[in-house]
Amino acid sequence: MILRSRQLHQQSSVESSCHQRSQSRLLLDCRHKCIQTNVPLYHGDILPLNRSSTNDGSTEVTEESAKPEPEAWWKKIRVPTVDKAKLAALGFGAFCAYGVISNVNAGVLITIAWLTVVRTTGAMPISPGMWPKFLAIYAGLWVTSHFMRPIRLSLAIAAAPFFDRGINNVMTWTKINNKVVAFSIMLLFIAMGTISFLLLTIFLCGGFIF
Repeated sequence: MILRSRQLHQQSSVESSCHQRSQSRLLLDCRHKCIQTNVPLYHGDILPLNRSSTNDGSTEVTEESAKPEPEAWWKKIRVPTVDKAKLAALGFGAFCAYGVISNVNAGVLITIAWLTVVRTTGAMPISPGMWPKFLAIYAGLWVTSHFMRPIRLSLAIAAAPFFDRGINNVMTWTKINNKVVAFSIMLLFIAMGTISFLLLTIFLCGGFIF
């Protein structure tokens, strides 16, 4: 009986030892796979792992939390954009109106920048050394005007019927059956009128120093 008991005890000890070795081998295999695939050894969010070599040549795994860098405040500013394809879908008149309004806006910004240089320096932008100052002022106004794109788009949609009517009238008067050519002719007269008005404004505000 005693001999039988000893045999059973030895057999259970061997089985327990084999079971522990099997678990240890399984754990080592799992750890090795986790190191290869950068997966942590616990359940939860997957975090990137860093491997570093220790003095004894083994590989040590450390966990890092992937925290994104804070975004700069100027990168958080979203400038409204206008999709030209969607604008063209609103009609040829709206597309042409937006182009004219944008060009008029650029002319107004040039006028403001010109008068600002004249009032602050007493010299015209074309004077020696004044051109960089004029460009800096105009660039600042141009960036600011980007936030007014939705307003320009609304004005273009509102002015679209008038541009369509104007293009049709030019086509009737010139006997041209091409909207692009008709708009080019109309744009020429609009540009002449806009430039004349802006030059007159600069002259009346004392922007020309002779």
